Amino acid sequence: MVVWGGAANGDPFTGGRYETGSDTWTPTNANKTASAREFFTSIWTGTDMIVWGGDDRFVTQTNTGARYNPATDSWQPTAQAGAPTARHLHTAVWTGSEMIIWGGGSGSTIFKTGGRYNPLNNTWTATSTTAAPGARSSHTAVWTGTEMIVWGGSGLTSPWIRTGGRYNPSTNAWTATTLTNAPIARSSHVAVWSGQQMIVWGGATATFDTRTGGRYDPATNTWSATSLVNAPSERNLPAAIWTGDKMLIWRGQTYDGTYSYHNTGGLYDPINDAWVSTSIVNAPTPRAFFAYVWTGTQMIVWAGCPSDPFGGEDCFGGDGVFTGGQYNPSTDSWRPTPVRGAPGPRYSTKGIWTGREMIAWGGLQTDSDTYTWTGGRFRPPQ
Repeated sequence: MVVWGGAANGDPFTGGRYETGSDTWTPTNANKTASAREFFTSIWTGTDMIVWGGDDRFVTQTNTGARYNPATDSWQPTAQAGAPTARHLHTAVWTGSEMIIWGGGSGSTIFKTGGRYNPLNNTWTATSTTAAPGARSSHTAVWTGTEMIVWGGSGLTSPWIRTGGRYNPSTNAWTATTLTNAPIARSSHVAVWSGQQMIVWGGATATFDTRTGGRYDPATNTWSATSLVNAPSERNLPAAIWTGDKMLIWRGQTYDGTYSYHNTGGLYDPINDAWVSTSIVNAPTPRAFFAYVWTGTQMIVWAGCPSDPFGGEDCFGGDGVFTGGQYNPSTDSWRPTPVRGAPGPRYSTKGIWTGREMIAWGGLQTDSDTYTWTGGRFRPPQ
C-alpha cells in the first residue's frame, strides 16, 4: 500500500510504503513533483500510482498530478495540456490502459466533464458531454471491465442525487442508469463492483445519513435494494471494499446535528442479501477520512481524523493519527499496523495496493489546514 500527501505541520509532501512480509514502513521520495493536497484521487496502473486534482496548500483546486513508481522511488508529472479543469471531489477509475477522471467541483462550479489520461503517452482525451449525467461532485464511480458507472452525488440544484450514467471509453458514449427502484438520493456514499453488479451503500441524504443501499445490474439496467437487517449504522464516507464475494464496510462518520465517528462495520453478501457485523476487538479507534486498501486477503486501514469530543468535523479538537489496522474477514480479526517508521499523522489521505505493499500519500494534518506531500510504503506480513 502506498500512502501519500495530506496535511501536516510544515506542509511536507512525503509519503510512505507499507510492505507485506516485513511489517515495516519505507518513506516515499519527497521531491515535490506532486504538490501537497487533499480531496484528490489516486489509482494504481500496475506499475505506478497516479495522484491527480484536489485542493492544494492554498485551498485552491488544481489540475496537476504525478506518477509515482515504487520500483525506482521516483515521481514524474502528468501533462497539463488537455487535462480536465482544476477540481476536487471528483472520481477516478483505471481501465487497464487509461485513468478516467470525471465530475467534481471548483468553488461554486460543478462539472459534468472529464478526461482520459494515457500514462504511456502522457496525454489527455476529453470525455463526451453528450448524454452525460448531470454535473456533480461527491459521487461514486466503478469500472466494470468495459464501462465506468457513476452514480449519486451532490449537484447544481440539489445536494443529493439518485441519477447516474454508464460511460464506454471505446465509443466515448454515455447511457443513463434507470431511476426505477434506484436508492434514495445521496452523496458521500460508497460503491463497489462485484463482477456483475454495482453495489452502493450509505451516504448523506435529505434526512441525515442512511444505512440503505442498492445493487445495480448494467446488463439488465435494474436496481435491487440491499437488506437493512444487521446492516451497519447510518454513516457517510466509510471504507468500502469488494473481497471477491462480499462487500466490506467499515468506519465512516455520522451527522445528526453533530459528528460521530465509528470503528464498526459489516460484510454484505449480495447473493443472500445478508449482513454480518465485523469484530471490534482490537479494531483501530473510531475515525473518518482515512486511507484503506484490499490486499486480496485483508483490508488495511491507516491514518484518519480521530473521534472529536466536541462533535466537530475536520479534526477540530485533535490532529490526524498515524495508527491503523489490518482486518482479516476470514477470521474476523484485527491486528495493528506498526507506527515505527510510518509517515506523520494525517487525514484526507489516499492509499493504493500495488500487489505487494500499500502506498499511502497526501492529506491534511492539523486544525490549521497544513497539507502534506509526504507518504509511505507499508508491506504487511504474509
